[in-house]
Amino acid sequence: MGIGERISERRHQIKMSVEAFARRTNVTPDTVLGWEEGRLIPETTRLTGIAHALNTNVGYLLEDDPIHKRWQLNDRMFSEDNMYKFIERKSRELNYQQTRAALEFMKKSHEGQYRKGADKVPYINHPLLMACHAFAVGVAEDSVIATCLLHDVVEDCGVQAEELPVSREAREAVLLLSFEKQEGLTKEESKEQYYENIKRSKIASIVKCLDRCNNISGMATAFSREKMANYIDETEKYVIPILDNMKYQYPEYNTASFLLKYHMRSVLETLKHVL
Repeated sequence: MGIGERISERRHQIKMSVEAFARRTNVTPDTVLGWEEGRLIPETTRLTGIAHALNTNVGYLLEDDPIHKRWQLNDRMFSEDNMYKFIERKSRELNYQQTRAALEFMKKSHEGQYRKGADKVPYINHPLLMACHAFAVGVAEDSVIATCLLHDVVEDCGVQAEELPVSREAREAVLLLSFEKQEGLTKEESKEQYYENIKRSKIASIVKCLDRCNNISGMATAFSREKMANYIDETEKYVIPILDNMKYQYPEYNTASFLLKYHMRSVLETLKHVL
């Protein structure tokens, strides 16, 4: 099997369109078709980018019997429909009024938005997974779950904080989690201030760590190698210290902090070895 056939096989396997693959490799759709049909041969310097766009490595493109053929890779780890129903049911059982209101508000605010990656995964998969994760690690407080669901709506959906159907405490946490470059500061200085402010909020701290845990778990399907490396650096510089701070400042989150740190460290160290 030639390299063009392997590109075509892998692209179809991960359900990526020609157009999406062309964007991720910075070529035209005609060039992609030329590769796949054997009319063109990719330059050697492009092989790393092609492999990453296909969520594989150069060995896959060149091997006679690539090991990656064993697996179907997915952008969606869990069904947003099932997670939505679970949270809806738990909010009724626990009488979590903020969560019930946030669930509906989140769904409406993120309508038509999708996660980055090969498949068109509805954006709400992300906040729903965070909320389910919060339940799983034992931080199932109404304000925390509601903040998980709404943590991106101010930054990404043009929503004002006063519109959020939750408590003042949860609104403040959502605002702290909404990054914005500060006037007079560089982006890096703004980022440092952003994370310092999050540390001072119990809700914002746990939600930011749940957010980062979810993001690093799936970044291999959507990030370039350089972006993954930068994300690892940022996580170690800013997010791991939030977890360490929570153990002492918010001792009720000690178990959750350990579980989140274990998960994040496991993913980060694995990626360091394969990047």
